[in-house]
Amino acid sequence: WEFSRSSSHRVPLQCQLALYRGDRKSGYARHLDRCRATLEDLGVMEWLRLSDYRSRAVTAILYLNDPGRTPADGGALRCWLRTDNEGDRDCSNDTGNHKQDDESKGGTFAPPIDVQPTGGTLLIFDSDRLEHMVLPSSKDRYALTVWVSGEQGKFS
Repeated sequence: WEFSRSSSHRVPLQCQLALYRGDRKSGYARHLDRCRATLEDLGVMEWLRLSDYRSRAVTAILYLNDPGRTPADGGALRCWLRTDNEGDRDCSNDTGNHKQDDESKGGTFAPPIDVQPTGGTLLIFDSDRLEHMVLPSSKDRYALTVWVSGEQGKFS
């Protein structure tokens, strides 16, 4: 994907600062950051509530942890790159209907890779193609996330 020629992408005025406690339990279930469900799938109220999630095109995560953090500390972001355009249209990260562990609801994905949340690491990815989950951690884990909005595949 090439966003460099896009005129439709917007960086929002707000971002998310997340803390996952180092309790070896806290994490986040597998999901996509972009909601692909239709009005018919969701109903009017849910479709309107999730309008921000439908417009996400690019996710950027900056890890604010100790640069000396090791894989043994946990908290990695497990990532699966979608290799097709099939699969569910679910908004499972926002409707309380989370995918369990590393289970996908459909589509074809490359084998997972784990990105360690080392301080100073910046991860940028397509919000509609990278399913991901936060694994439990033994140390507190901080991440600053911003979602760039825009139409997928619309370039000038």
